[in-house]
Amino acid sequence: MIGYKKCLPYLEAFSRVEWFLFGSLTWKFESRRALTDRAEFNRQRDFRSLLTVFCIKHRLRYKSLAFYRAREFGGSMQPHYHFLIARHGLEDLSAVQCALTLKCLWEKILTPCDCRGRGIGTADVRPYEGSTVLEYCLKREFDDVGCELEKSDFLSTQLLRLASRSAPKPRSEKKVEDFFEVPFLA
Repeated sequence: MIGYKKCLPYLEAFSRVEWFLFGSLTWKFESRRALTDRAEFNRQRDFRSLLTVFCIKHRLRYKSLAFYRAREFGGSMQPHYHFLIARHGLEDLSAVQCALTLKCLWEKILTPCDCRGRGIGTADVRPYEGSTVLEYCLKREFDDVGCELEKSDFLSTQLLRLASRSAPKPRSEKKVEDFFEVPFLA
């Protein structure tokens, strides 16, 4: 395991989630690869479009999809996304088929709102393969001098619910008041 100092703090909670898919997305349009707030807004919009169309195709509710998305830069300082989709609500679907659908949507079918032509960029989407994928998705990035790069990430509401449901139970049955015992002076 990579260790908590090299990963985001979600590692423990996310390791208890049953994951379904992992993916990486890049953009072919220069306007999406810029390091500006507007470009990030558009990248988030493209990602949401991908998941929205995926949900429509499979008759799912977007709000019911449990997913995590993170922006990274990599060695080339080119923004790209990694994402995870939980199995929750997708039990009847094939991970391989869903991965192919997402890849096809991203690379050949979707059109960004302010760009011409079909396809947004390249996609590597595959069935979830284990904890090393989770660690890779949650890794922290550092620049050449060791300063941590800002990581823009997003946890869906459904994922927050799933992660909190799978949290370990407390060991003791202490009451809330037991944690706030304060000796009073007489």
